[in-house]
Amino acid sequence: DRARGAYEPYQLPQSSCEYGWLSGPQVLVASMFRALVLDPRRAVLVHMYNDWSPWSRRSAKAMAVVAHVLREHRGIRVAKIDLNASCLPLDHVNTWRPCIKLYVSAANVEVEFDEEPSPPRLLDFLSKHSQQPLDLEGYTRQCSAVEQQIDYRCYKNAVRIRSVDHFAEMLVAARNKLVVVFYGASWYSAHQRISLAFSSLTEKHSAVVFLYVQTDVLTTVRPATLIPGDMQASVPYFEFFRKGVVVDSMDGADDVLLQQKIVMLTTNNA
Repeated sequence: DRARGAYEPYQLPQSSCEYGWLSGPQVLVASMFRALVLDPRRAVLVHMYNDWSPWSRRSAKAMAVVAHVLREHRGIRVAKIDLNASCLPLDHVNTWRPCIKLYVSAANVEVEFDEEPSPPRLLDFLSKHSQQPLDLEGYTRQCSAVEQQIDYRCYKNAVRIRSVDHFAEMLVAARNKLVVVFYGASWYSAHQRISLAFSSLTEKHSAVVFLYVQTDVLTTVRPATLIPGDMQASVPYFEFFRKGVVVDSMDGADDVLLQQKIVMLTTNNA
C-alpha cells in the first residue's frame, strides 16, 4: 500500500558499489508528506523522481551524498518521493515532472533547484535558500570525501578524470604503460553491469593504468574514436592508449572481451 508506506520506493538502478551504503534521503509517502514539508522547524530538500527518468537517475547520487553528510543537521532534512506513487498531495507537490524542490515552511517558501545536480551545487543552493545555518566549506569537504569513497568502492585503482587537462596529464604520466579508459554513465544499466568487472580488473592488472570518465558529469572529455553524437548511444565505451595514442577500442558491457583485450595488449608489448 503506497499511501501507507508499505513498499520500497526509490529503486533507481545502481550497482551495489555505488551509493547504497550511504544514509540517503528519507523516503516520503503521501501520508507523511505534509507533516514533513510543513514542519516549521526545518527546511526540507525533496527529490521528486521517476525511475524511468535519466535526470532522476543522474540526480540520485548527488542527493544521496548530500543527505549523508547532512544526516545529523537539525534544521535541514533531505527526502525523496516517487512521482509514480498514488495519492500524492498535489496541493504541495504541484508537479508530475521530476525535479528537486526546497520547502521552507516557516517562511512559506518553495524554491526549485534548476541546475544539473552535484553535491557542491546543492549545498550552495541550501546555503542561499534554506534560512538555516550551514558550514558550506566544511560540508563541501565532507561531500568530496564521500565521493572519493564511492570512487574507490566502485573503481578501486582507477583514477576518475576531473578535466581535459587532467586526462592529458594522466596519458603523459603513463609513458609506455597500457592505459584503459572507461567512458561511462552510472545511471545506465549497461554501465552497472560492467563496472564491477572493471573494478576487479584494476586490481588484477597492476601494470596497467585505468582511468574512468563519467560522461554525464564531465562532458568535455570524449573518445577520440567516436563521432561526438554517438557518445550517448555507445556508453559504456573503452579506449586503450599507449604513449598517448589510441591502439584499440570497444563499446558495450562485454567483460570477457574487455579482459581479453587487456591481456592481448599487455602481452604484445611484453
